[in-house]
Amino acid sequence: YRVQNAKFNLGATMGLQFASLNSENKTKVGNNVNKTFTNLFPTANFTYNFTRSKNLRINYNGRTNQPSVTQLQPVPDNSDITNIKRGNPELSQEFSNSLRIFYSSFDIFKMRNLFALFNVGTTSNKIVNNVNQLANGYQTTTYTNMNGAYNVSGYVNYGFQFGKAKIRLNFTSNVAHSRDVSIIHDLSPGGNPNDSLNYTYNSSFGQTIGTGFNLKEKLDLNFSATSTFFIAKNSNQARSGNNTNYFTQNISIEPTYTFKGGWVLATDLDYNYTGGLASGYNASVPLWNASLSKLLFKNQGGELKVAIYDILNQNVSVSRSVNGNTVTDQQSTVLKQYFSVTFAYNLRKFAGAGQQMPAMFKNMMRGTNMRNMPRF
Repeated sequence: YRVQNAKFNLGATMGLQFASLNSENKTKVGNNVNKTFTNLFPTANFTYNFTRSKNLRINYNGRTNQPSVTQLQPVPDNSDITNIKRGNPELSQEFSNSLRIFYSSFDIFKMRNLFALFNVGTTSNKIVNNVNQLANGYQTTTYTNMNGAYNVSGYVNYGFQFGKAKIRLNFTSNVAHSRDVSIIHDLSPGGNPNDSLNYTYNSSFGQTIGTGFNLKEKLDLNFSATSTFFIAKNSNQARSGNNTNYFTQNISIEPTYTFKGGWVLATDLDYNYTGGLASGYNASVPLWNASLSKLLFKNQGGELKVAIYDILNQNVSVSRSVNGNTVTDQQSTVLKQYFSVTFAYNLRKFAGAGQQMPAMFKNMMRGTNMRNMPRF
């Protein structure tokens, strides 16, 4: 279904899919699993254009998620004797709703922009781990469906240009909040199991301040600083020991210089710090990348680039996850120093003023940490 005119565009679709899952257990009679699922995929999109440079977009998506064979089969998985897992053949499929609202306003003459994004999502019949703590310190895990999980997030970016040097300032705020649900099985002082419901709340608050300018179309310099705070809490008092706070900080500087003859030298230096984690996991990581490019052909549509990433060979990834049963700090091996040689050619379909739009957008976003921009 679609309705469209000069001001707005409205569309809606509905997808329907049938699926079946058949699992046969060769080792034990009666543990076969036969399930059928009806999958719905509703979508709706609405766009309203206030002006050519100011619009509102609303998107809705619904989807289902089927349990896996491992989650369904009532067969013990003894690969980890400290945590024996068993499936639940009575599981239902999840259904998730997602709503996104995006507002965009920009003035290419005053070089002023405002972007705002709001997301909300819910999951019914979410498949969650059902962990039972045993007296010997081991645990067993099965799966169950539960309601009550949701997530909310927001993003606002405001930027403007000032002064004869045409310096850009950008301010970006992020906020996110989610609630997950789980069942906690504890042992009472008498050794009897005690089951209770737990909600895990994860919140984050981030702020980015960025600035940038271009000097005589030769030197392009961008700088940004980002701080993000994370808070995790559990509703169950028995899991209050898993409540935690931590933070991350990023400082980034990105100079680019264009020489005569179409040579472009670019570099970016990032300093990333993560604090508040367990001892040995707090990280202080400098990342330095650099590249040299040659613009080719009369219209400079081609680019040959030689780049080196992580010059200091310091890249590392750290993260924290919190749920009703555990707080996990993780340090991961990531791709460190490497070189690349690339060639790109820009196909300019439209002539005239249309060719200037990418440059205008780049100037408008100068000083913005693009890693914090929403993805569509």
